[in-house]
Amino acid sequence: MTDYVIAAMLGCWRWESGVNPGIWESQVVKDWHYVYGTDGEHMGGFGLGQWTNTGGDPNGRLWRLHEWVTSNGYADGDGAGQIAYIPIENNWHQHSVMGYTSLQEFMESDSTDLNLLVEEFLACWEGVPGDHLAQRQQYAADFYTYIQQHKNDPPGSFTWTSRNGYLTESEMFGNAMAAYFQLGGMGSFHLYGAVRDVLRRLIIHA
Repeated sequence: MTDYVIAAMLGCWRWESGVNPGIWESQVVKDWHYVYGTDGEHMGGFGLGQWTNTGGDPNGRLWRLHEWVTSNGYADGDGAGQIAYIPIENNWHQHSVMGYTSLQEFMESDSTDLNLLVEEFLACWEGVPGDHLAQRQQYAADFYTYIQQHKNDPPGSFTWTSRNGYLTESEMFGNAMAAYFQLGGMGSFHLYGAVRDVLRRLIIHA
């Protein structure tokens, strides 16, 4: 994955969660089966991308995130687990502005049009075309600049911070770089993910 693609994803996630894998929407903890809009409440999102059960489905994206990460040895608020889950979930709404028909096509994009990549990820992965687009694009540009400044730092310099509360600027950018180094290793992500998951299960059940 290129720096442009990763920065686009991070820009969207900053709007959603502040790049915080442990935060609930409005910091209100809900059950994993909670459906957005229940009792008129517009809440229930969790994690980096604010996964949410929508459409009346209590076993929607939020539940499936929880089920997968905890079944594979991660805590719910573990950023590494959420990043690992993204190609497994393989979510992609057909609202493309770039012609991509799948998450894999997006993740393998060689486009250098950062603004367009943000628009694509917002529309097709998050499924809310145009929502606060300009702000997300500015965030993506900020992350792209930061990545260029720190991409040659040792990967171990950056660790995940996760809590149901707002992060400091330093913690947020630290999380962004932790995500960057993990996402950068997902080139052929179907094979990578399959091997990783087999090894993880062997370790867990050994």
